[in-house]
Amino acid sequence: MALYIIGGVRCELAPFNIDEADDESEMRHARHEVLGGTVSHEVTAQADRKLDLEGSIFPRQPQLDGRPELELLEGILADGSPILVTRGNTSLGWFVLTKLRKNHRYLDGSGVGRKVRVQISLERTQASRARSAAVDIFSRLTGYIA
Repeated sequence: MALYIIGGVRCELAPFNIDEADDESEMRHARHEVLGGTVSHEVTAQADRKLDLEGSIFPRQPQLDGRPELELLEGILADGSPILVTRGNTSLGWFVLTKLRKNHRYLDGSGVGRKVRVQISLERTQASRARSAAVDIFSRLTGYIA
């Protein structure tokens, strides 16, 4: 079972490992001043849900070389379309990949790190936009126009 699946990219223990996850959710509130009383809060909307994942790949070790997965993530970032994100067997919903950071450590002669630390930033998006993107992808794959 994969730790995370990000738009079809499997993040498992190897070759592309996620070892840190930061999941942030918040609610927006309107503040109402009450004469002679305590401030009242009214829920107005759910704010953005942000998911930050970190992991490492080791390009010089064949079983831990996650460069193909990293290239897929770069394509997802460039495309900008909503993607489905799952953790284990649980769907977290539709997200957009907003940032992909690679930190190369212990550079070899070609400038590639022996260890590459990867940071992935995702933000939750609207299901309607995601559904239309899913229909678009389905149409491209099958030739069926919805």
